Amino acid sequence: MRGIARTLCFLLVLMALLVTGCESKSGGKKGEATGTAFALKDLKGNTVRLSDLKGKVVMVEFWATWCPPCRMAVPELEDIYARYKDRGFALVAISMDTSEERVAEFVKEEGINYTVVMDDGDVSSRYGVISIPVAFILDKEGNIVSKHMGFVPGLGEEFAKDIEELL
Repeated sequence: MRGIARTLCFLLVLMALLVTGCESKSGGKKGEATGTAFALKDLKGNTVRLSDLKGKVVMVEFWATWCPPCRMAVPELEDIYARYKDRGFALVAISMDTSEERVAEFVKEEGINYTVVMDDGDVSSRYGVISIPVAFILDKEGNIVSKHMGFVPGLGEEFAKDIEELL
């Protein structure tokens, strides 16, 4: 009986972690760009610099292949990217994984077309990442405009509202 109770308790805590804050929108104040600059390697070894995306609305998403909500978010992120990429929007997904090979395999399996880079530990720290997935929307000047923690189906429409306002 204790084993069942313990398992149920664990499942409730896990569900709370997956859902808590998933729809929250907060974070960076308008005009705040402190700590957002980065230069990270993509899966082909190219350096991706946030400064090179100035003039575009940018979503910076922190994620990992081992994170179930992160994996569930991929189709909606792919949809957002496809919808806005030709209108001055960029999506940079920063993987918290330790295995670049696993990330590359996942990107290929899922058919991800947006930019995927590997975190160096410093960037996630400067963004204040304490849980994943978490996405930051930056305006054309690189200022943090909003922060979305967690994932629930349909969150892509919340992203779309933020992006539309900034394009």
